[in-house]
Amino acid sequence: MAEHALGPALLYDDGCRFCRACAALVARWDRGGRVDLLPRSAAASVELLRTLDPALRDGSMHLIDREGRLQSGEVALLGLLALLPGTGTLARVAGAVGPVGWALGAGYAVLVRNRGRLSRVTPETAAVTRWGRVRGVAARVVDD
Repeated sequence: MAEHALGPALLYDDGCRFCRACAALVARWDRGGRVDLLPRSAAASVELLRTLDPALRDGSMHLIDREGRLQSGEVALLGLLALLPGTGTLARVAGAVGPVGWALGAGYAVLVRNRGRLSRVTPETAAVTRWGRVRGVAARVVDD
């Protein structure tokens, strides 16, 4: 098990133009700094994601939640929405109402499958790193 001092943190693919743009959007949306942002190529991300299957590691976003658990894919998206200002209700509804959660997951899957195409039409954006503004959580990677 690896221990890292970071708060809720989004780990994203900084090799993907669309993913960088999404991380930049999260940074602008989250002006209060509730969520740390860490590119997947950063040493801490590599360590946190080392136990994941490469297909899962490379094919989805990841979130370290407030309890230090690693979430991936649409579960990470739902966790991120719960943290961002103004989207908590959507996250609660999506988690509680099956069809809403299914639609969120299906939408996420479509974005993941098409992120290469989306990258071609997304303006170039620099990778965003915001690490250490949120404290108090030790991120743990636990093999299930």
